[in-house]
Amino acid sequence: MSNLKKRDARISEAKTYLAYARECLQLAEKATGPDIQNSLIDLSHIWMEAALQEERHALHGTARKPE
Repeated sequence: MSNLKKRDARISEAKTYLAYARECLQLAEKATGPDIQNSLIDLSHIWMEAALQEERHALHGTARKPE
């Protein structure tokens, strides 16, 4: 896969992660209890960090860390 395609794939993945983060926040607004709200907000932060990491990798061309 070319570097441009890899970068585009990472940017696309970052956008997906941001959509998940937004969805978590929307669900948190509708949640009935504070524990659920806090868990969804925490999960949103995790998705946002994943999106930022993907964007950084896309911009700098670095490889993902092995899982």
